[in-house]
Amino acid sequence: MKAKSIIKSYWDSILLIIGMVAGGIIGVIWGPGASALTPIADVFLNLMFCIVVPLVYVSIVTSIANLKSGKEMSKLMVSMFAVFIITQLIAALLSGGIIGILEPARGAILPSVTEEVEVSDVSFNILSQVTVGDFSLLWSRGSLLALVIFALLSGVALRAVADKAPYVITGLNQLNQVIMKMVAYIMKLGPIGLGAYFAAMIGQFGGSVSGPMAKMVIVTWIYAFIYMFTVGPLFSWIGAGKRGVSQYLKFFLRPAVTALGTCSSAAGVPVNIQVGKEMGISDDVNSVVMPLGCNLHKEGACLIVMITISLECSLLGLNFFDPKMFMTAVAAALIGSMITGAIPTGGNVIIMLVISMFGFPAETIPLIILLHTLVDGPTTMLNVVGDLSSALTIDNRLQSSRTKLQVKGTD
Repeated sequence: MKAKSIIKSYWDSILLIIGMVAGGIIGVIWGPGASALTPIADVFLNLMFCIVVPLVYVSIVTSIANLKSGKEMSKLMVSMFAVFIITQLIAALLSGGIIGILEPARGAILPSVTEEVEVSDVSFNILSQVTVGDFSLLWSRGSLLALVIFALLSGVALRAVADKAPYVITGLNQLNQVIMKMVAYIMKLGPIGLGAYFAAMIGQFGGSVSGPMAKMVIVTWIYAFIYMFTVGPLFSWIGAGKRGVSQYLKFFLRPAVTALGTCSSAAGVPVNIQVGKEMGISDDVNSVVMPLGCNLHKEGACLIVMITISLECSLLGLNFFDPKMFMTAVAAALIGSMITGAIPTGGNVIIMLVISMFGFPAETIPLIILLHTLVDGPTTMLNVVGDLSSALTIDNRLQSSRTKLQVKGTD
């Protein structure tokens, strides 16, 4: 009976894993021909990308409008940014330390550039990510950070006139329920969509890596999974005790597999919000932390920056553990993880940030882009799952604060 209960709890995650494994096998056997399955993957991914925009906007607006006081909003924001910064700093230091010690890319040599790589059109202008020039541009997954800010303003404004607009709040709450039901329906296609995506990806890149680059990719994948199974529960325990660890281990698989298969933090938002509700995270926290975390909290992006700089140091014969080099790398990891947003060119933005900050030669860009492509899955997985443990911590802090206030009120 217990085994049946466990299988039932993880059934959705098991189906996603089966789909990805089957897709990987098809990719290995079929090779480049597996790209024929790309349209199937695109159907699932496009549905996820379409639902994420209304989900982010409606969930943030309703969560803020339903808050009991402005003081709660302030506490939520302070707690959220504190947790985001601390966890990303730990992720950067830990990732840099482990990758630097193992030095998997030792012996790598700079390849001859056989094709021109266009990254000149990529910008990491912060202003362009937090604002847009036209209202219609808000409703794009490429403008998620701007949409989040607009949703925050909308929620604050709606809360200020809540007594005059009760039907608006009720309507948005009902719309939020409809959107969550749509997410549940879309996720039914997950095993097929992720399987097709994985088959196409393995078929395309399966034979393109060897030598030090292969070691770097393998180490990154292994490290990402070890991090998820150890640091994630540790953060959950620090934030919410044994209950946090239990909840994390029970629910993290579904968003982890979704992120691994889609390589998109944005596609992970609907799943994270759905799972957060099942975990019992309060709607106030769940509906704000998950969308904002998608843009501002990316532990996997910290790993990407550190492995990028480690690879550059191996290629150029530099000392990764030089104090100035290492601390600048940590700073780049924090900045890169918070300003890139969940945008399609996010990886290229990080590349340009690192190249600009360190003055690395442009000849290394093709190799860095290949590396980012091959480790995009596990690093995105850390981005998405990291929001779960952070949300648990933030929710527990706010619940403890509310309990203390209630105790004081009864004294």
